[in-house]
Amino acid sequence: MNNIVYNAKVLENDLRIMYNLRNNREVIKMFVYKFDILKTLKESGYNTTRLRKEKLLGENAIQSIRRGEMVGIIALEKICALLDMQPGNIIKYVEDEK
Repeated sequence: MNNIVYNAKVLENDLRIMYNLRNNREVIKMFVYKFDILKTLKESGYNTTRLRKEKLLGENAIQSIRRGEMVGIIALEKICALLDMQPGNIIKYVEDEK
């Protein structure tokens, strides 16, 4: 049985990527955040307490963002609405294997 270890890594300009180690090689996942989502939400007046209290984002989505993991399409839609952005402004496609 293969155990896959997922990790988050922060690159230049707070670009967060998710990668896993497979056969001692980093395999980078396809979609990454372009910026720190929670920081930007906070700057827009949506701290995590408010997000939870007003049920704007669920706890799982908040924790996924913290870990640099991709959220589901519904959470992404809510983030787009809160930040008045398009998905392409928030995430980007990356294809790379080291």
